[in-house]
Formats: sequence, C-alpha cells, structure tokens
Amino acid sequence: MVVDDIAGGEVAGSVSSLDEVASKSAEEILQPRSTTYVVERTGCRVVVDGYAYVHDAYGGNLSNAGKATGAACWPVSNLLADYLCWDCPLLQPNWALLRQSYRSNDASAAFGSERRICELGSGLGLCGIVAASLLGENDIAVLTDGDSGVVDMAHASLKQFAAAEKARNGSQVCKRSASLLQWGSEHDAKELNLSVLPRGAKGGAFDLVIASDVIYDPNVATQAAVSLASTANLLLRTEPDDSIPFADDQAGCSGRNWADTTGECIQREIRPMCVVAFENRDVSFEVLVDAFCKEGFGLCHPSPGHVDDEGDELPEGYFENIFGDRYPQPPMFCRSSICCFARARQRAGNNNKE
Repeated sequence: MVVDDIAGGEVAGSVSSLDEVASKSAEEILQPRSTTYVVERTGCRVVVDGYAYVHDAYGGNLSNAGKATGAACWPVSNLLADYLCWDCPLLQPNWALLRQSYRSNDASAAFGSERRICELGSGLGLCGIVAASLLGENDIAVLTDGDSGVVDMAHASLKQFAAAEKARNGSQVCKRSASLLQWGSEHDAKELNLSVLPRGAKGGAFDLVIASDVIYDPNVATQAAVSLASTANLLLRTEPDDSIPFADDQAGCSGRNWADTTGECIQREIRPMCVVAFENRDVSFEVLVDAFCKEGFGLCHPSPGHVDDEGDELPEGYFENIFGDRYPQPPMFCRSSICCFARARQRAGNNNKE
C-alpha cells in the first residue's frame, strides 16, 4: 500500500477543470513529490520521484506546464500495485506449480522458466517496480513509456530501487530495464520482444502486461484503447490455438469460465494476461473492453480480495468507489477497477476476432 507522499514544497490543491489548471503557473503546478509504496508481503519499499499529481480529467496539471502526464504518480496505481502484490497468479510464491501444466502444452519450446513482465505507459514505474520486487533473479521486468523524458525518470526509479535492494538483500532481485515504446507500433513491439527472447525464438515474449490509468482523454480514448490492446497482444506470449479457451457466448466478454482468476491461487492456471487499472473519468469503461475484445481477448474480474493467514478472504476487493472504499464487486458510484484480459476464442458464428 502507499504509505506516504513526500512533497518538496507546498502541493498545489486539487482542481476540477482544465480552465483552473490553465490559470496556474508552471511553478505552482510543478511541485516535486516522492511516492512510497510498501510491498507488505516482503517489506520492500518502492520509492519513485516525480511531480505532484493534481486531479483533472486529462492530467492537465502537468501537460499545461510543459511536462508529460507520466511525470506524476497517478492514484489508481495503488490499486494495481495491491493486485500485483496479493492476487496476481504469476507473482505468487507458488507460481511455478501453476505454470507447470500450462508449460507442458506450450508450443514455444525455446522459452525457459523465467517470468517476464512489461508495463505499458509506466510513467515513473511504480507498478512495474512493485512487480519486479516480487520476481526472482532470472526473471525480467521492463518498464515502457512513449515519452523519452519519462523513460529517463523510470530509469532513475529503477536505479534508486536497485540501490535500495542491494543495501537490503546484497543483490539485485531480477533483470530490469526501461525502454521507449509507442503503442500500436509493430516495430517497437517486435524489437522489445527480441530484446528479451532467447536467440531464435519468435512471437510475444511476456507472461504479463500491465498498465495503470492510461485511458483518460475522451478525444483520443478509442484509438488509445485500440493501440493499447494491439500492443498487449503483440507482447504477450504466443499461445497454441487449441489451448485458448472459448468465451462464454451468453456472457460475451464478461464470461469467467475460460480464464478463471478467482478462488485459491493454487487452483488458477497461469496464462498470458494483460491487467489494466482503469479510473472512470470522461471515458466509458466499455471503450477499453471493446478494444480488447476486438483483439481476441475476454474480460474477467480479478480475485475478490486479499486472503488472510487462515486463508479467509478479506472484504476489500479491486473495485473502488468515489470515497475510496473497495469492494469485491462493482459498487454504486464505482470510480476505479482492475480489469484482467486474456485471450479467448469465439465460437462459430461470432463476429469477434478469434
């Protein structure tokens, strides 16, 4: 969980419109801020340095001051970080048992046993580094962003984390890097895949692709969502066609029978998946879902919530209302949620892309 936000100087107050943001000077907007997230499973502290986040619909607190929106840590990243820490199957201690049955049917024999994670639109890299902190020494985590200046900030975050981990553990936990990547660019996706794949291997390289609060501007939301889904599909590990479950015709993209991420972790099968933290602003949630469905993905809910030491589920989940309260199912006044997308075949007669 996020335990503190340390501001360098007075933090600009919350705003509700771009007009209010435009009336502020760059000096008023660009307040330095460090955000700290504690990975409760391990006690690891992840710290990223950037600018203070001031809420408005389009992240204008930074763009109107000549900075990229990714130079601030957006609040919904806390929701994604919690999911990665507690309920992402790939990052659980018993992940190898979950992967074994899937690997036995994997057509990509060149792949080893390492886990590979990529964050799209990483910004300062909080979520990607949280994921990296839960990986092993042979695993790979890559932070990507479309802005070169933000990539430099992500590099700085990784360097700071590496130093902290070396002081804490005496060694680096996993292989990690930050790279420039434009969504929708097949060239960029191919180059990134080749940079982490074993020699001679082809196709997608990653087991997990994550993104946090990256669809927010209604003027470009549809195209952005399409590019996000397309890039995720290019990056995710290739699956044999006959191993991809069918989506539920009755429930459409909401079917959960083909990619179950609920229940005890040991009962879940690890498949390539894209996990997106989404906050409702002026963009409909359906824009994101439709884009992934057209790329051959289906949507399922994340696990209901954390599990305590006795194995009992705690009440909080991954749907958050406008008051910051969390629920295992979408509540009234739902503000943000975790969305898990995995590939799903459509039955004959369905118009969606297979």
